[in-house]
Amino acid sequence: MIKNIYSILFVAIIVNCVFLSSLFGQTIVYPSDNLVLTSHTNIKLVPGAYILPDVDKDGIFILQNIHDCIIDGDSVELNGESFSGYGIVIRNCSNVQIKNFKSLMKYYYAVRIEKSDSITISNCNFTGNKNDNAGFINVWADKDQALGGGVFLDSSRACLFKNNIMKNSNDGIALYHCNSVTIQDNDLSYNTAYAIRMFHSDSCTIRRNNASHIYRENPVNSDAGAILMIICNNNVVVENDFSYSSDGVFLCQYGHHLTPNKNYFADNDCSYSPHNAIEATFADGNIYKRNKCNYSGYGLWLGYSFNSLVDSNEIIGNHEALSVGTAGIAIDRGFNNTITNNVISDNANGILLWEGDKITGYENQYSNQYLIQNNRLTGNGTAIDIASTKKTSILFNTISDNANGIFISGNPGITHVNSNSFDRTISYYIQNLSGDDIDARNNSFNTDDSSYIEGMIYDGRDNPTYGYVTWSPYVSGSHKDNEPNIVLKDLTEPLNSRWTTFASDGRISRVTWDSVMMKEGTASLKLVTESGYDVNIHRWPAEQFIAQWNLNGASVLQFWVRAQNVNSGQFQEVSIRLGNQSGGYFVFTAPSSVFSNAVNQWILYQIPLGGNSTWQRKTVGTVSMNQISYVEIHADTWGGGFTLWLDGLKFLSANSIKEQQAMKPLEFNLSDNYPNPFNPSTTFNFTIAEHSHVSIQVYDMLGRMIDNLVDQSMDAGTYSQRWKTASGSGVYFVRLNAVTSHRTFSSTKKIIFSK
Repeated sequence: MIKNIYSILFVAIIVNCVFLSSLFGQTIVYPSDNLVLTSHTNIKLVPGAYILPDVDKDGIFILQNIHDCIIDGDSVELNGESFSGYGIVIRNCSNVQIKNFKSLMKYYYAVRIEKSDSITISNCNFTGNKNDNAGFINVWADKDQALGGGVFLDSSRACLFKNNIMKNSNDGIALYHCNSVTIQDNDLSYNTAYAIRMFHSDSCTIRRNNASHIYRENPVNSDAGAILMIICNNNVVVENDFSYSSDGVFLCQYGHHLTPNKNYFADNDCSYSPHNAIEATFADGNIYKRNKCNYSGYGLWLGYSFNSLVDSNEIIGNHEALSVGTAGIAIDRGFNNTITNNVISDNANGILLWEGDKITGYENQYSNQYLIQNNRLTGNGTAIDIASTKKTSILFNTISDNANGIFISGNPGITHVNSNSFDRTISYYIQNLSGDDIDARNNSFNTDDSSYIEGMIYDGRDNPTYGYVTWSPYVSGSHKDNEPNIVLKDLTEPLNSRWTTFASDGRISRVTWDSVMMKEGTASLKLVTESGYDVNIHRWPAEQFIAQWNLNGASVLQFWVRAQNVNSGQFQEVSIRLGNQSGGYFVFTAPSSVFSNAVNQWILYQIPLGGNSTWQRKTVGTVSMNQISYVEIHADTWGGGFTLWLDGLKFLSANSIKEQQAMKPLEFNLSDNYPNPFNPSTTFNFTIAEHSHVSIQVYDMLGRMIDNLVDQSMDAGTYSQRWKTASGSGVYFVRLNAVTSHRTFSSTKKIIFSK
């Protein structure tokens, strides 16, 4: 009896609640399949978890030909079970709000919208809908091949998607033939096709979304991307996280290039994309400003694009494994593009412009008319590589610390290289392998030595089949270099050196200058290679220079080496060659452990030119020490790449060695760390005056040892040690102890970790 009374009271309460809510314009209902809504409806769903498959694939909630409707799914979880059908279907509707769903999952799409306007979806979680994570993606497919995911829109306009979560599906949000849609502040990460897919959709705003980590496992990264835009114009794409996706931005206008794109991409992070941070092809009038396009296969790939502005972007560390042609910015057969105010650093190539094979419909499009201005190009393989690109102006750029400066080939026509600053280039400032003359006046080369500048410019004076580079009044002479005073000359100083590198397996290998990690002078030579198989660093490329070094007055080749990222911490083979132009050379071969000792620390090497038990000398061909043309250092790790620094490389006479030995002896010392404060790592140098047992520990404020960095016997010398902590902010102490046979040295430094 009591139970029945409670049941009656419960029903009465529910009825009264529904009645009262209706009085205030809101109706509380239970979710059910094929729930048809009408205009001017304000529905709040009863909280709970519901398993509701869409058997008829026409929607659990059906909104058709209505307007002014609200569905509040607060604390509601809908589960479609079979990944088919739709949670909500909206057709030919206006002014509809969907909000606050706790979960709407395991449908083909959580929401399908067709021929509607002013649809708002906010604060909903549509994670875990259709997800194949396999198969090639047809980027040109229309709505009939939609892949499934969070929200599907077709032929709709003026819609808003804000503060939603749509993850772990094929697509986050897919737009087909839409316009004026705003997608803002959503979490669309970890989908397997696209975070945002746009097909023939214009005048949309894509702002502040997390669209990162979009990739497809099988085939790996199969044309997946953070945002896909096929024939899409006048869109604004700003402040989004597109990082760690197969492509950050993938835009294509093929077949519709006569319609200007005029999309605006600004302040997006497109980094760590294995294909392209930004890819936009056959496109007209796009603007790319202040985006991060770092550590991807290519930074910006803009094939057949024109009237583009690439301005103030960060384009760093882009190179693709097994390919030497990748670049920070790469454009095939583009024209009238402006590249200005960008930071372009540490890429396989900085800017790469060329004419590839003709494509149907674009046979008359050629690479021409570029303005490259006010960019900072540092640490690249080649800073700017131009092939068969006409009417190029390269103005007011800073071009420093690259393996090669500007490389020009083909028949570029009129090319201006004016008012740039060149500094510390490994091979050439300007290399003209084209048939046309290059105007290169009013540039700064950081030296007044005309003969040196001539040696850094390669043109028709070196090979009459090429055009001339007019850089200043020409001073007679040649690029053939004669260095009779090679002894005591530091060959790893930028103004004394031209270096190149080659990996025997053809993988990417490049050398640049490093003014931070060094031992002597103004910089060290830094080798970064993806290869582990017989990588060499070569001073004086034999095919372009002839050096005549007389080393009869020298007895030792001396240099510093430091290495890191070495496979298993071990080198497998090490050798040094001193050779001539006739194919003869001396080779000095050492045990693999010699360079292995230099992993994570600087080691000074002195190699007797007559050889010894460590550096065994062998003669190949005919060669003598008074006619040496090059020095070449070979290293092999049998693994997947390494980084190596070389500094202070010079040939020493017997007298200079005695002078070194008579210098003030080393003293024990622990230097201040740098940086300090630091986050998350710092480096400190220390000097060992004589053979000692060395220990270095890190302690916290309570005197507890939290890291033991070094505990081994070490020879006299100066070393470097890096420490990285995950312990959080605070003050730590680094303590050095060095114990010899007759004394003990101790020193402690305070270091500060700061957020």
